[in-house]
Amino acid sequence: MKKRLLSLCLLCALSAGALQAQRAERWKDAKADFEKFKVERREFITLKMNLTDEEKTGFWHLADEFHLKKFELNKALRKEIRAVRTARKAQQPVAEETYRKLVELAVQTRLKEAQLEEEYLEKFMKVVSAAKVFAYQEAERQYGERFMEKRGKRATRPRAALE
Repeated sequence: MKKRLLSLCLLCALSAGALQAQRAERWKDAKADFEKFKVERREFITLKMNLTDEEKTGFWHLADEFHLKKFELNKALRKEIRAVRTARKAQQPVAEETYRKLVELAVQTRLKEAQLEEEYLEKFMKVVSAAKVFAYQEAERQYGERFMEKRGKRATRPRAALE
């Protein structure tokens, strides 16, 4: 009996270790995919903007700063959306007030993003021409569309707005 229990415990420990290794590998793959995405995006946008070597340095410093601030700005919204998705997936009820707060937070976040974009557009135009800033906006949109098309082709199932 003790041998069976010990074997069962050992099997559980090995399984847990294997699952942890799989998660770590998936995380590493996702991180590598994101780094590849950032490099491809930067190359695509740089080409579309026709940046000089001097412009690249100043522009990408600001663009990276802008994207980091935008990411931080959206952190609270992502957290709330994840909580609602988790509850729905577990088939737990989500209060109407929770949805109301989520929708309001989304709107407030978009307003803050617009203010941040306005601030950085001014900074960008101190480094590159307005024509290149426009090219940047167009390139961002084009790259986003291409990325979503590629991602859509790989998708195995459609995703709901709030899974």
